Amino acid sequence: MTERDPQQPTAAPILERLQRLMSTATVYGEPVECDGVTVIPAARVIAGGGGGSGADEGEHRHGDGGGAGLIARPAGAFIVADGRVTWKPAITLETVAVFALMAAAWLGRRSRGRRTDRRQVRTHAA
Repeated sequence: MTERDPQQPTAAPILERLQRLMSTATVYGEPVECDGVTVIPAARVIAGGGGGSGADEGEHRHGDGGGAGLIARPAGAFIVADGRVTWKPAITLETVAVFALMAAAWLGRRSRGRRTDRRQVRTHAA
C-alpha cells in the first residue's frame, strides 16, 4: 500500500464540523420568555455524510473524498405557561402546499372513479 500524501484533504475536518452541528442547539433554539410564558423553538433536522478513499500501487495514485449535508426546517415550539407544557406545530408554506397537492390528487382519483362507475352502469343498462 502506498503512503498517504499529507497534502491530500481528509474527511476528518468535515466529520468534525458535522459533529459540532449535530447538537441539541441545532434542534432546540434558545428559550424566549415574556410575561411568564416561555417559548422553546424546535426544528426538524436531517443530516448525512459520507467519505471515500483509494490507492493504486501503479502510479502512486491516491483518492480521498468526503461530504456532508444538513437540512433544518421549523417544526414548532414548546410553550411553557402556568406550569404546563404544550406543543404548537409550525405550519410552513411547504407543508400547506404538500397537503393541498395530496387533497387535489385524492379528489381527482375520487371523481375519476365515479365517472368510471357511471359509464359501467350505462353500458350494463343498454
